[in-house]
Amino acid sequence: MKQGLQDTVIRGLANSGCYFLCLCEIAELEGACVDVLKAALHSIDNGWCDTRFYMKNPEAVINWLLRDTGKSAVLTIEKKPFPDSYNIREYYNPKTGGTHFVLKDWDSMTGCSTRRSGYVRSYRRVDIKS
Repeated sequence: MKQGLQDTVIRGLANSGCYFLCLCEIAELEGACVDVLKAALHSIDNGWCDTRFYMKNPEAVINWLLRDTGKSAVLTIEKKPFPDSYNIREYYNPKTGGTHFVLKDWDSMTGCSTRRSGYVRSYRRVDIKS
């Protein structure tokens, strides 16, 4: 892998990869062994996200991450959380237009100003099927 591409991907994950990293965390909670850099490059190569980690097909990402577990996932966008699902919260800050995604007990960027100053705008509901 070219160093420039790897640096771009790592920078993208650090700056705006919160939704992608939430999907990786869910896959690990479901028993998958996730190589984040490999998953990121695979997702970019397949057009599921760009190098800034704008998610174009998050359902394809989570299902690829779960491929060795025998499980699959269905994603929907909801206005409220569901108790028997993983719920990725989308925080939105109207002053900056920024968004940040977190799980209930996991945040890739603790201390994020979007989370502190914003509000939960929606939930990405992730249902796992065996």
